[in-house]
Amino acid sequence: MTDKTLEGRVAIITGGGRGVGRSIAENLSAQGAAIIVADNGGDVDGSNEDAAIAETAAAALPGPALAYTKSVASPETAQEMVETTTAEFGGVDIIVNCAAILRDGLVFKGSTEDWDAVIETNLSAAFYLIRATTPVLRQQFKDNRGSGEAYDWGRIMNIGSTAGLYGNFGQANYASAKAGLFGLMRITALEMVRSNVTCN
Repeated sequence: MTDKTLEGRVAIITGGGRGVGRSIAENLSAQGAAIIVADNGGDVDGSNEDAAIAETAAAALPGPALAYTKSVASPETAQEMVETTTAEFGGVDIIVNCAAILRDGLVFKGSTEDWDAVIETNLSAAFYLIRATTPVLRQQFKDNRGSGEAYDWGRIMNIGSTAGLYGNFGQANYASAKAGLFGLMRITALEMVRSNVTCN
């Protein structure tokens, strides 16, 4: 029997329809959290979106879940997703930035289009969601949302890569995005600690 330690918590998981993101969604749902599976179902390079990916993943979860099938790589989408989440579940406690695409190419051959697409999905999307969610997390801390004496925690998790630390041949765009994600993570942790929110 799984311990329902996340009962009453709400998690948004980008890239939650497949792979690592889906495993995280399944794990958090099994522990009692309500889940927003945010995944446009695109191929590894971001093309050929398929809404059924997120819808199928959300439907298979044991607890309450919603599918969000728009690309997370826009500030408007991030804001809309957070507003939808709080309207449906009353708040948000956990975000997991797992969405990523790959468009490999040597640095002297890589296209601007591929660079922009990878940076937007793998780095900017995380910033957009963090920016949209942190005011909610801060307000929940001030309002003492939750069943205890105080709102005791919020969690922001970013899925990194050793490519962001050490580089990887043919992945200038991907490695740069992941390196940027480490920087975003550290600054967010510093700025949100007063609201009992961690960022890793």
